[in-house]
Amino acid sequence: MHKSGALRTVSSRHEEGVSAGAASGTPRARLSAVLITKNEERQIERCLASLAWVDEIVVVDDESADRTRDLCRKAGATVLRRPSRGDFNQQRNAGMDAAHGEWILQLDADEVVSPALREEICGVLQRSSDVVAYRVRRQNAFLGRQMQYGGWGWNGVKLFRKSAARYVGHSVHETLTVDGPVAQLTQPIQHYPFTSLTQFIERQNFYSDVEARLLRQSRPVVTETALRYQLLMRPLKLFWKSYVKQAGYREGLLGLIFAALFAWMYFLKWAKWWEVGCSRAELPGADLRMERTPVRAAGRLAGAAPARETLSVVVLTKNEEARIGRCLVSVQWADELIVVDGESQDRTSEIARAFGAVVIAHAFDGSFATDRNLGMSHAHGDWVLQIDADDVVTPEFRTAAEAMLRERPSHAAYKFRRRSVLLGRVMRDGGWYYAVPNLLRRGRAHYEGLVHERPSVEGTTGELNADIEHHPCEDLSTFVKRHNRYTSLQAEELLRTRGAMPRRRLWRLLWRMPWKTFWKSYVKKAGYREGLHGLVFAELYAGFELLKWAKYWELSRQGRAHPDPASDRASGSELLVDR
Repeated sequence: MHKSGALRTVSSRHEEGVSAGAASGTPRARLSAVLITKNEERQIERCLASLAWVDEIVVVDDESADRTRDLCRKAGATVLRRPSRGDFNQQRNAGMDAAHGEWILQLDADEVVSPALREEICGVLQRSSDVVAYRVRRQNAFLGRQMQYGGWGWNGVKLFRKSAARYVGHSVHETLTVDGPVAQLTQPIQHYPFTSLTQFIERQNFYSDVEARLLRQSRPVVTETALRYQLLMRPLKLFWKSYVKQAGYREGLLGLIFAALFAWMYFLKWAKWWEVGCSRAELPGADLRMERTPVRAAGRLAGAAPARETLSVVVLTKNEEARIGRCLVSVQWADELIVVDGESQDRTSEIARAFGAVVIAHAFDGSFATDRNLGMSHAHGDWVLQIDADDVVTPEFRTAAEAMLRERPSHAAYKFRRRSVLLGRVMRDGGWYYAVPNLLRRGRAHYEGLVHERPSVEGTTGELNADIEHHPCEDLSTFVKRHNRYTSLQAEELLRTRGAMPRRRLWRLLWRMPWKTFWKSYVKKAGYREGLHGLVFAELYAGFELLKWAKYWELSRQGRAHPDPASDRASGSELLVDR
C-alpha cells in the first residue's frame, strides 16, 4: 500500500474512532495499532475486527505461507513483509517506524481489544496528561477457559506515545524502554494464544527454536552439571511453582496440564541448546535428490526356479523427500520396492520412482495397518519386509536376510531388532532398542490396529539375528513436530476405542503416566547409561506421553474425534518406552 493510501485509511479510521470513543465530542490523539504476524489466518480476522475503531493498522508479517497478508489488506491494514529470524523487538520497531499515529497500540494476532478496553483507551487519548505509556493486563484463555491461577499472567506496556518508547535488543522476548511516566489501564486485553493443544505445541516448538539459538549466543558454554540442572531440576521447580505455589491446582485439570506442559517446554529449550553440540554421522544416500537413477537387481520375480525365495520391501511415506533416498539405497538388493505414499506434497513419490519403486498413492484413513496391508496386497515376493522412510537396512541385515531366503524356512514371520539413533548416537539402553516382527511371508500375515499396528501371523515366528537402523530424530524440532501429529492420532484412537474417559480416571493417568514413562526409560531400562542422550530421550517421551493423554482429555471434552489428515506416516512403533 502506498503512503497516500495509508493516509486515507488513517483519516477514515480516525473519524470512526472519534465517534466510537469520544462521547463528549472532544477530539482524541491519533492511534496506530501495530501487529506482528506469521501464518495467522485462523485468528487474525477476530483481532482485526476488534481494531476497526483505530486510525491505522500496521501489520509486520514474517513471511506467512497462508492467507494472513491478504486478510490484513482486506481489512485496510498496511502490510510490511519482513522476515523476523526470531527477533520480535525489531519486528515491532519496524511497525512503529511505518505508523503515522501519535500513539501506538502493540498487539499480537491472538489478542482482542474488548469494547470496554476500547472505551478506556479512547478516554486516555482524549485527556491531556504527562503519562507517556500504559500497562495493560492480559487475560489468558487456555482451551477456552480464562486462567486465574498458575502464574500465566502478564502485565506490560501495550499503549504508548510513539516518540517516547522503543524496543531494544534482539530477542523473542520483547523489551520496551519508555522515557516518561507509566500508568495502568484497568481493562484487560483478551488473549487467545491457541485453540488446541496441537497448535500450542506447534507454537512452542517454534519459540523454543528461537530461544535455544539466542541462549547459545548468550551462554555458549555450560558445565554438564549445570546442563543437567536446566534439563531436569529446573523444569520440576517450574512445575511446582505453577501448580502449587501459584495455585494452578485451583484450575483443575487445566492447571495440571498447563503447569506440566510449560515445564516441559522449558526442558525442550535447553535440549535444543544441547543438541547443537551433538555430532551427526553422515550416512550413505542422505543427500540423494534424484542426482542419479540407481541400478537395481531385477528380473528375479519373473524368473523361473530362483536360487532363493524372493523379497518385496514396503515403505510407508508422507513428505519424506529428505530421507526416502537414504532408505531406498539400503534396500536396492531386494527384488521389489513398493512405496505406499500418503499423498505427499513434496518430491517423495518422484524420488521413489527414480529408484524403481512402485508408488501407491493412498490418503491416510487413520490406520497405519490399512497402509501396510495395502502394500502387501501389491507385493509379489515370497516375503515382505515392512519398514519406514527413516529406516536404513544395514549390510549385516542383508546378509542374514539373504541366508534366510536361501534356506526357504517354514516360519511365517521373523522378528528383528530396530537400532534407533538419537542425534547421532545409537541408543542401546533406555527402551529404544527393540524387536519388531516385520519380515513376513506373503499370504500368512496381515496387520491389525490403528496407530500401534501389529501383524497377525498364521504360523510360527523366528528371529533374525540382525539389526536395521532407525533414524527418527535427526533434529529435535522435526521430532517434536512429528510427534505432535502422532500424539493426535493416539488420542483419536483412545477416544474411538475407550470413549470419553471419566474425569477421575484422567486425573490418575495425567499424574501417573508421564512419571512412569520417565522412570521406565531412565531407570528401569537403564537410560542413564546413555548419558545426556538418555536423559533427553526419557524426558522427551515423558512429555509425549503427557501430551497423548492431555489430547485425549481435550477430545473427550469436545465429545468427538478430529482426525488430522496431514499426519505424517510415522510408524506405529515410534513410541517405544511402553513396549
